[in-house]
Amino acid sequence: FRRVLFRSVLDKFKIGFLDFYLGDILQNLHGTTSGNIKVDGPLNGPGLTGSVHADDIHFDVDLMKTHYYIRDSVYFTPNEMRFDNMTVVDQKNNSAKFWGSIHHTLFWDYKYDLHVKGQNMFVLNTTKLDNPLYYGTVYADGTLDIEGTNDNLIMNIGGKTRQGTKFFIPLQETEEAEESKFIRFTTST
Repeated sequence: FRRVLFRSVLDKFKIGFLDFYLGDILQNLHGTTSGNIKVDGPLNGPGLTGSVHADDIHFDVDLMKTHYYIRDSVYFTPNEMRFDNMTVVDQKNNSAKFWGSIHHTLFWDYKYDLHVKGQNMFVLNTTKLDNPLYYGTVYADGTLDIEGTNDNLIMNIGGKTRQGTKFFIPLQETEEAEESKFIRFTTST
């Protein structure tokens, strides 16, 4: 039983390599980090502890065809990445708050508990070719909660569309709209 111990002070460390680990949820991850990281634990399963500051991190969410920027700190424990009230800025320069954690086992078997709350955020920029079930350009106020695992990811979205939104859900018949289990149509009062 041997322990690995490595301490590092990061100064403008490029984070593109995390694309491999986070590619299921974020794509084209670029930017640098600065901070203090310690690698400690058994040879067959060392963990990270410490914190790093995201220096102009930017990434895509391919599912939504959107692009975001972050400048804030990320905290590491051996089995968790924690985000405390980070500011996320969209490609239209609107901002939202992001918090939560990603639990993992040696950067595998991810369990997500992530939350976003924003106003007038650019959250969707897709066409019918990207996804024939729903598509469009969406600006929204609201919340997004992402929970679960890679195999069972649950997204709860509560929001209100803003000016400039054009959102399409092609339905063939009226019965399809009435029987939908994941879309609820309401009217404002």
